[in-house]
Amino acid sequence: MYRYLVLILFFVSCNSTKKLPENPKETHNVSFKILEKGGHSGITEPVNMIWRNSKEINEFHKKNGIPKNEFAIDFNKSVLGGIFLGQQSTGGFTIKIDKIIESGDSLKVYYSVQTGKIAIMVITQPYVIFMMPKTNKPVEFKLLK
Repeated sequence: MYRYLVLILFFVSCNSTKKLPENPKETHNVSFKILEKGGHSGITEPVNMIWRNSKEINEFHKKNGIPKNEFAIDFNKSVLGGIFLGQQSTGGFTIKIDKIIESGDSLKVYYSVQTGKIAIMVITQPYVIFMMPKTNKPVEFKLLK
């Protein structure tokens, strides 16, 4: 009987209810909203951007010679992001933002590029513009294959 009691105590003591330490780089999803997407941005080189104020986005539009878009954004609460695929020789490209993850001291925007089954032969510059909550953290863009 004593032997069983010792074995039971041994197994009970091995079952720890201690929580493992939290990951110091805890992650969570960041909400976002697509504001505009299309196939003719006018941006011929691939580039990913984050704009934290109206001056930055106005300079981007001026530098690239494209019409200024007026998004009703409160930059005290939000930032804008843009993914531009550059010039493509066919149509049918779609950019999908899969998720935005905040992890520790940075954010990652995960996106994928989808192509249609039938592509027209036309020069395009696919893009997507999105809005997310204000952040001063660095933002990294990751293309999912």
